[in-house]
Amino acid sequence: ATRAATQAARAANRTAEAQMQAAAAEPLIAAAEARIVGAAAALVLSPHGGNGSPAPSAAPGAAAGDDTPTMTDNLALPPAANLWPPNGAPNFTFASRNNAYFSVQNRGLELTIKKAIKQGCMANWTHGPLEVEIIFESTQAPTAPHFIQYQMEQLSNEGRWDEMYANKLRSATQLWDFSEFHCEHHRRVYGRRCDYMPLWLADPPEWQLPPSRHAKHTEALLFGGMNLQRQALCKQTLELGVRVHCSDNLWGDALSAHIYASKVVMVEHFFENAVLPVHRINQVLSRGVPVIVPHSADQKLDDTYGAMGVEFTEKGASLAEGVKALVSEHKRLGRAKWRSRRYNARKSRNLSPLCELLGRLQEDVEQRNRVIEAELLAAKEKEKEEAEPQLLRRPLRLGSVW
Repeated sequence: ATRAATQAARAANRTAEAQMQAAAAEPLIAAAEARIVGAAAALVLSPHGGNGSPAPSAAPGAAAGDDTPTMTDNLALPPAANLWPPNGAPNFTFASRNNAYFSVQNRGLELTIKKAIKQGCMANWTHGPLEVEIIFESTQAPTAPHFIQYQMEQLSNEGRWDEMYANKLRSATQLWDFSEFHCEHHRRVYGRRCDYMPLWLADPPEWQLPPSRHAKHTEALLFGGMNLQRQALCKQTLELGVRVHCSDNLWGDALSAHIYASKVVMVEHFFENAVLPVHRINQVLSRGVPVIVPHSADQKLDDTYGAMGVEFTEKGASLAEGVKALVSEHKRLGRAKWRSRRYNARKSRNLSPLCELLGRLQEDVEQRNRVIEAELLAAKEKEKEEAEPQLLRRPLRLGSVW
């Protein structure tokens, strides 16, 4: 009886302690629920394109009123109770949303980031809905203190690498590049961290394999800006008896139709010593069509894409001759087409390295905040010195008269 009474008293004490702990936790739970609901509201995109901004305009040449997936299509936002991070995700904004060249990549990257957040890639984030701007365009000035520069310029495009762009790269919270070869340059020249970010993580959902078999009316397609070198390439390819279509005015659905209708897409470097122009190559491979291109300055990137349907011209051979050989060798062309299917499989397999970089954003924001604070303090000190009377700062000389 004594033991039973003792056990009953202990049980009563434990019950009372649990009730006290639950009562103390109620305010914390309520605050956490409020933050989660606020984060969910911040993540819900408006029907005008997100964050109250106007809807992105169609790319030049795109058909009006088409059913191209919008930013909210194929995106199931998680319920508030499952949102990560619990303190609210950053408010990612996109400065190049209406850019003719990168609007689709802006939309695709936004969807991928939301997928990564849903999978817990930012579980350590504690800064709430802090605005973080993502910029593709080199000439676009940042509008937020924290921004990620997705560097897309070729190093050999010397006209873009001025001091203004260099300062922008140095001040970015994170610096991404589609080429590890480029990142090695940025680390050496700008003395800062640079991370390789595969551009396929920014592919939009409408870039996909054809829903049905397409007739191949064209043997080779070349699209993009036409300089004298590319015009000569089209002429040489045509003279070799290849059915070729060259255009600098293909966008949207028209571009998709021409890619589907081609056996191969040829890509010529616009600049000397350039790396692969993956912003063109990706939209071709994602549709199951192989690409042929000369080797680039980034051997590692060449090897990566060589395993996913990109054919390279033989050493000493012209691109026109390479195109002629490829379309004439049916088995080789078939193998290249089969390898191009690996592209979609690879980009959908995982979110690396995006997940790792989003997880590191917490640390990079704090580091950038310290730099900003130091710069503001230095600017205040300089302003204070300049405001002092010149006479008070001038050393007095013996015999001087006031």
